[in-house]
Amino acid sequence: MILQFSVKNFRSFEKEGVLDLSAGKGSELRDSNTFEFSKNQHLVRSAVIYGPNAGGKSNLIKAVYFLQQFVLASSTAYQEKQKIPLQPFKLNAKSQNEPSEFSIDFVCNDVRFTYHVALTEDQIISEELYAYPKNYRQTWFTRKWNPSSKAYDWYQGPSFKGEHKVWEQMTRANALYLSTAVQFNSEQLKPIFLWFRDQLVILLKNGPLQEVNFNLDLTIQFLKDPNTAPLIHKFMECADVGIEIYHLIEKGETPIKTIAVGTQHKMNDIDQRVLFDLLMDESEGTQRLFWQAGGWLKSLREGLVLFVDELDLHLHPNIVRYLIELFHSPKTNKKNAQLIFTTHDTSLLDSNLFRRDQVWFVQKDEQQGSRLYSLLDFKPRKGEAIGKGYLQGRYGALPFIGKFRFS
Repeated sequence: MILQFSVKNFRSFEKEGVLDLSAGKGSELRDSNTFEFSKNQHLVRSAVIYGPNAGGKSNLIKAVYFLQQFVLASSTAYQEKQKIPLQPFKLNAKSQNEPSEFSIDFVCNDVRFTYHVALTEDQIISEELYAYPKNYRQTWFTRKWNPSSKAYDWYQGPSFKGEHKVWEQMTRANALYLSTAVQFNSEQLKPIFLWFRDQLVILLKNGPLQEVNFNLDLTIQFLKDPNTAPLIHKFMECADVGIEIYHLIEKGETPIKTIAVGTQHKMNDIDQRVLFDLLMDESEGTQRLFWQAGGWLKSLREGLVLFVDELDLHLHPNIVRYLIELFHSPKTNKKNAQLIFTTHDTSLLDSNLFRRDQVWFVQKDEQQGSRLYSLLDFKPRKGEAIGKGYLQGRYGALPFIGKFRFS
């Protein structure tokens, strides 16, 4: 699970943007939309982010994706002095010479951690990891570039065990210590590395999709297993796409075989069924939902943190609502999976679906930098018509539509 994520000086985010998934004091939908993290703290099961085109919604998701991919690849995919593919804020010269910063507060193996990284395209400027067992902060390690000595100042706390000096020497300036230490067999940091790999799932609108956690093969594996196949059927049936049964059809000869997906529909005038080809005959929305079905079910069964850019892409608003409600239900979300997504669909701004602390906005400021802020900043009343208020401009984050003339 995730408590908070922040980004600064990355793409359109010049100033720090902080996404906080802590539940506020409101009592509405508390039993469904929040879960208890600690004795005095609840977290929300989902967060929705609104804003105009080019406002920066996607860049927030891309910031999470950058941090994840850099953790996974920095120690193995980069050579000495190779540039880091970083994109600082470009609309002023000062930002281009300052580090980008990322911070994530998350829970791994029932322990809360805070991980912070500041970096330029040439090197890591600082890297810090803190643990909070039983709510007491432990410093596991800090690494900070010292411009005077042109070297890193290192600190490893007493709770962090292992071959510290060896890992320091093996860590390049353009690689993370977390990644390098895991590569060289840090058993203590390995669960954190695996959290970034396995527990954090990010679906970009026009980017690479995670092959392990969200793909058609995963859905097919669910269908192949008689214990999980009913879950796929039920998942699609509840979405009301009009399909009764899904069939796996093998084509070709060994060793080259492919699997097609057939969908069975009931005929109108006679008591018979007709078989369609999923990829040839079904709508793009049905294909997309089926393709992702295994990933949605995996996320809920394993308690993953799921970031989705434009959740409503090719999906009817009722199906989007259905997916959100799967996360909000303690019956279908027993492991406290979390869903964070962007959308333009204002029909979802419903006080029967979201608490006030689950709604976020992104818009550009006067310097054209993205600003992330919560609906709570406006102190809305309980049960307020949020969708109407948003379209009326009460919360900002709307496009400014000018007048067009052919003259």
